[in-house]
Amino acid sequence: MKKSIVLSVIFAMILVNNLFANGLDTLVKSDKPKKPTPIKEVKKKPEATLSKAEIDFIEEIDEFYSQKYENPLKVLESKIEKVVVVNAEGQIILETKVSDGKVRTSDLPVGAEKLMTRGNTEYYFIID
Repeated sequence: MKKSIVLSVIFAMILVNNLFANGLDTLVKSDKPKKPTPIKEVKKKPEATLSKAEIDFIEEIDEFYSQKYENPLKVLESKIEKVVVVNAEGQIILETKVSDGKVRTSDLPVGAEKLMTRGNTEYYFIID
């Protein structure tokens, strides 16, 4: 009984506090239309005059990013830098670096099957 009275008093105090914080006019709807706030004019920023060297630099940067990020999936593609061939016993048979990012199957031992790619390294497995 005592707890319910205390909880009721706390609830009433919170309700009264919220009413005064938000203003009593929130309970009574006003029929008066609110005045619209005036729209501030947007001032145009002055445009800077760029030199020939600055324009060339901006074009060079734009070209670089358009080539690199033109295809969103191109960012996700990693270039293979290393190839590791492992046998069934876990011994490394072949470990080479790849210069152009492409693995040629003719350079791999006979029977090499792709196991996985992790980062820039491609792993192959040979079953003897």
